[in-house]
Amino acid sequence: MIGVNETKLKELEEERERLREEKELELRKALQEKEDHKVRVEELKQTRILINQLNKRLHQLEVQCRDQYTWERYFQCDDLPNPIIESEINTYISLWNSDEQHISIEDVMNDCIKSFKIIDELNLLISELTDHDEDQLHLVKYNDMIHQLRQQIDEKLDRSIIDLLTKAIYYKDNETLNLQKIWYNHWIVLCIWGNLSKNPRIKQFTFPEIDITFDIPKVLTLSDCVFLINFMKYDNYSFKCQSYYPCKLPKSINSELVSGEMIQQDDTLIEENQLNENKIEEILLNDDNSEKQQTTEMEEAFEIPPEDRIPTPESENWIKTDMEEDAIDLGDYHVIGGIIRFELLTLPRQPKTVKGWTITTCVKPPKLHPFEYIVDASEEIKTESESVMEETPRKQEKKEERPPIQVKIRIPKSIIIVEDPLLARWDPEKLQWRTTGIQLIKFNEDDNTIVFNTSVFGTIAIFQDFHINMPFQYWELRPLPLRRNDLINTTVQSIHSDPINDPTNIKNSLITNEHQSITMIKSTTPIMKSNKAMNQEVINVISPEPIVIEHNQNGITDKSKECIILGPVTTLGLSNDEYQSILQSSSITNQCLLIIMGGCIELRLHILGDRISILPSNPVTETIKGIGGDRSMVNGPNKSTNVTETNDTDLLKHSKRELNHLWGKWFTLNELITVLQQSGMNIFPREDSVSRIDCLNKNRLVEENLYQHMALLSPSMAFGWSRWNSECHDDHTIIVTAVEHIDHEDSVDEESWKVYSVTRKKVQQLEMKEYDEQFSPLSNPNQPFHADFYHMYMDFGCDEGKRRVEEIDLKYFKTVNKLLQATRLLVFS
Repeated sequence: MIGVNETKLKELEEERERLREEKELELRKALQEKEDHKVRVEELKQTRILINQLNKRLHQLEVQCRDQYTWERYFQCDDLPNPIIESEINTYISLWNSDEQHISIEDVMNDCIKSFKIIDELNLLISELTDHDEDQLHLVKYNDMIHQLRQQIDEKLDRSIIDLLTKAIYYKDNETLNLQKIWYNHWIVLCIWGNLSKNPRIKQFTFPEIDITFDIPKVLTLSDCVFLINFMKYDNYSFKCQSYYPCKLPKSINSELVSGEMIQQDDTLIEENQLNENKIEEILLNDDNSEKQQTTEMEEAFEIPPEDRIPTPESENWIKTDMEEDAIDLGDYHVIGGIIRFELLTLPRQPKTVKGWTITTCVKPPKLHPFEYIVDASEEIKTESESVMEETPRKQEKKEERPPIQVKIRIPKSIIIVEDPLLARWDPEKLQWRTTGIQLIKFNEDDNTIVFNTSVFGTIAIFQDFHINMPFQYWELRPLPLRRNDLINTTVQSIHSDPINDPTNIKNSLITNEHQSITMIKSTTPIMKSNKAMNQEVINVISPEPIVIEHNQNGITDKSKECIILGPVTTLGLSNDEYQSILQSSSITNQCLLIIMGGCIELRLHILGDRISILPSNPVTETIKGIGGDRSMVNGPNKSTNVTETNDTDLLKHSKRELNHLWGKWFTLNELITVLQQSGMNIFPREDSVSRIDCLNKNRLVEENLYQHMALLSPSMAFGWSRWNSECHDDHTIIVTAVEHIDHEDSVDEESWKVYSVTRKKVQQLEMKEYDEQFSPLSNPNQPFHADFYHMYMDFGCDEGKRRVEEIDLKYFKTVNKLLQATRLLVFS
């Protein structure tokens, strides 16, 4: 009996000891949470003050720059209206519209250059706008001005074409006796072929300067018709389409479905604080008096920081707009290169001389008249292989047959087409891009040649998958050494070789030159040989005065006057010399490198100050000396490739998707988005892209705050992609790799990367490594608690790194933050 009692007493003692240990553990945990919360509140307060100060200083700088621009623009005398003053733009458009004295194509093309310069200036103003309500009003106004100017350009071009066609006989070619001319500038290429000879032996015609060939059916060779082909390096149509804008499910439908869930998510942190407080009170009530005396401070209520009171944004339910069955959804596809106007027009009666008087047709109202050409209903569009197998020769075609027009066009190499492109025409009634009437016959990726049949005429565009590079395979943001003026007195970057045609020169394609900068990028547009009987006349109005260039059978011999029909406009961006002169005002400027590996291309973006440059992504390790000083180009995320181990074929394949036409230019973020999308390599998702492709569903507040801290720490700290970001299966946690990286010319060693977990509550370094086999949420016990990445770095960073963060360039901080927000790397990778 005594033994049984002793056993029970021993069990009770053990149970009492276990409960005491549990209480002590809970007490220590609660005390630690209390201390962590105090640290968190204080750190969030410090970060809030820091960010507010940065934003305030940045706003003051923006106002100062805007005032300086307004003052300098006021005294600028270039015969162009001030884009800030809307009335001046309206007056300019009105006067140009009423001008009937200068309606020749040469005059109009020169006037178009002035309008495009105004548009470029408006785009530059748009890039400087902020999210303030006042700036958003300016954004609407500036965009409206741009659309009005482009509309006026189209109308004036039509007016000049009418004037030309009424006297086309004066411009006929001496050999073919037909009208065949090209006018071009940086933005527009205009080609006109007019049938003056009525020669039934003509089967097709080629403009060798731009490498486009189109069939001319026999019925048209005997008709008064004109083929008008107008290439425009901009899209003034898509913004009219409903699918151009993301569409949300109405709130009244969506609110009942998600309100309960969102309220629970929004109050998560507040509930956690209340639970922690209740837990502490419970422990205090059940504990001894001696323990209560040690925890008197814990009786105070938890302070809830303002950051925790911000509700998590609701997940938007995106829907697709109602469209015709054959319409292009601009949420899935986007226009690349620009648009093509392919028209079949009626040729007016030509002037006649009677008894010394010249009788000229007067077109009233001055409007282009389409030529009625209805494709035979029985005529089927055949692919190239079917056309080859066709046994009936063309010579047996009847005069009345009206087949679809076959067009062959070579797209410039500046436009990267990864897969078979999608062709569509603009429907002015439905305001949609539609595929009916146009069929792709063949696409040759090697030379970017497109062959298609069309039974309709009008505005045509080439489309490519909007998300072709998403989700991203890898990304890395790492600092580059500070840019100092004393390091780049005369050394600037220049390009003198073509790595595509000469793979052995890839490593030497970027060299230094003490007296030159990149003022022109060599075009890679191929030139097709001319037909023997067709010597053309090309009028170049890039210069202030039109220039007539004679051509031989090999096409244009002067590369500087080569005609690029589609792609990014070369006037966008600043050259190295231009940007260097701007940077001279500051002795030190921050810079970093952002590497993004998409589904089709690897992009290396050099951010220096408030501008961004595109660097080569050749599969070799290169050291580039340029406007930003010395920096080493890495071959991949962590490794480099030996040149001797890479054969020429691999180099050629890799070089095919290089954006070498954009090298040596410094773009604003808006300009970068434009030139990349025009080149076919989009890396910027839309708002509704989350509903169109597979991506991560992360807490938006955590994501945006992390972008801000990444930009703030980018002068000293490298950040990278982590596969655990998707495999942690937690929407409220973001996993990234990071490491301090200061003044290192090479890439980050894969062994040095550390894995960090980021939530709304804290940032912690994990014990695990990136290459571990399993995910472990355990934090590094040697790393103290921190509320955000800024204070995490300030805890372990070196003095030089901290100084660079504290002295960060404001425009650089804004640019990196906006770039990260635009790409959304943490979600779309």
